[in-house]
Amino acid sequence: MKRKGSESINIFIKRAENWTKWFINKLNEKSNHDWQNYELDFYKYMDKTYVLHVPEFTERKVITSDRLSEQKIKSGKTLLDTVTWWNGFYGENHIDPLIHIPDFTYHYCWLTNPDPFQKFGKKEDEVIDIMSVEQMQKFIITSSQAESNIAMGHIDILKDIVKNDHKAALITEDDITFGAGAMWLLESMFEEQLPHDWDLVYLGGQPCDWGFESEPYSRDLDRVYNGVYWMSGYIISQSGARKLLDNLPVIGPVDVWINHQFRDMKVYTTFKPYIGQDKTLDSYNCYSFAEAILKENNNKDI
Repeated sequence: MKRKGSESINIFIKRAENWTKWFINKLNEKSNHDWQNYELDFYKYMDKTYVLHVPEFTERKVITSDRLSEQKIKSGKTLLDTVTWWNGFYGENHIDPLIHIPDFTYHYCWLTNPDPFQKFGKKEDEVIDIMSVEQMQKFIITSSQAESNIAMGHIDILKDIVKNDHKAALITEDDITFGAGAMWLLESMFEEQLPHDWDLVYLGGQPCDWGFESEPYSRDLDRVYNGVYWMSGYIISQSGARKLLDNLPVIGPVDVWINHQFRDMKVYTTFKPYIGQDKTLDSYNCYSFAEAILKENNNKDI
């Protein structure tokens, strides 16, 4: 049964805790050597890995290449052998309005994570001024240039997937890490759990505290209907790529916009990141909606 908000996130957390206990026991069944050398039958399930990359950040490519080369696939190859380094739009200022519209309302963003305690301004006489829907709909935010470039990069990759008729692809950004047993978990997911008509799987998404809507699906997965941030690592099918391209332009940050497309898709998420973000690497992204709220609050304090 589909659940919303705090009920959904609480159930997800509980399932994640139980899954973690199960997986730790599973890891102990084999040696570290066996897990590190498990070979995923990659091309049975996917045709390519895309890494959205900024060429100027050479250190990221070196680090990520090392991590990709540690993930084994069949025929004596590694995940690095499947990779196309896809240049992002870093430093470009032109935005194609057919691909991306930078301006969005705060309400559009809020629907992904409808925080009931979102303040608009400061406290006055100890009463919190909560945003009304009307205020949120009138509060226009402009995506940062980095958000626009990232959105165009992801869409560019989707176009290549459709153009080449790939059955599915792994898409990552260039600051990723891999969890233990990631290749075995991917194979198990494809072989035993995903339906034939799946569209997208988050391998390292972040469920929102208030907007997360999901229902239990399988041992390793929840089906998702709303409320997931981060697109640093995900798998998308040909049908999923086509559905997203049919709903262009991207409005605002791509990881917010994609939530608005879930109603027509079959989307799933893992409980723990198979692919995570390396927090030690500097990020060139910034979050326009968070900065806009902070700026608005600061202005009201003046």
